[in-house]
Amino acid sequence: EWSVGSALDPDARALVLRAQEEARELGHEYVGTEHLLLACLSDAAPDLDRSLRTLGIDRAGVLAEVATRSPPGRGAPAGHIPLTPRVRSILTSATRMVDGPTRADHIACANARLSDGIAAQVMAHLSQLSADELVTPLDRLLATDLPAPARDSHRPADDDGPPSRAELEDRLDRIADELGAIRDLLTDR
Repeated sequence: EWSVGSALDPDARALVLRAQEEARELGHEYVGTEHLLLACLSDAAPDLDRSLRTLGIDRAGVLAEVATRSPPGRGAPAGHIPLTPRVRSILTSATRMVDGPTRADHIACANARLSDGIAAQVMAHLSQLSADELVTPLDRLLATDLPAPARDSHRPADDDGPPSRAELEDRLDRIADELGAIRDLLTDR
């Protein structure tokens, strides 16, 4: 069960909500990496859209690729649409990138790093870069405030070694709180 805290800033929460709308519009009964990518290319994230387009990643191309890899369903599902384990992993990774609230651009970077996700595969295809080659320019374009070790290791740099179990559990609790609040917002609609 996921609930919400302060791990995601308002724009990042809006991005996750938009991803659910993207899934609903495609008739999918889950929110996957491809829906996060489509949300990044929507009016919910105009700065992300502009940045991604500089790499050849545009909404029309993504929609065409998503339709091929994950064909639309028969109709818009009603009610809450659950996040896939990959999306939960992306949100967890995004919160580990920085200290403080996670932004939409952090989610986009974490999405690109999940090389076995549909979104990363589509981004690599459209940009004509390998999944590994795509990460560096995306980090540069989207999250220029990330410290170099965070981009390389997928979590904030820590001079005292890896985070303790208590620190990791605290981070997970914050993410769970955020996702629960998002679920509650969607349920109220």
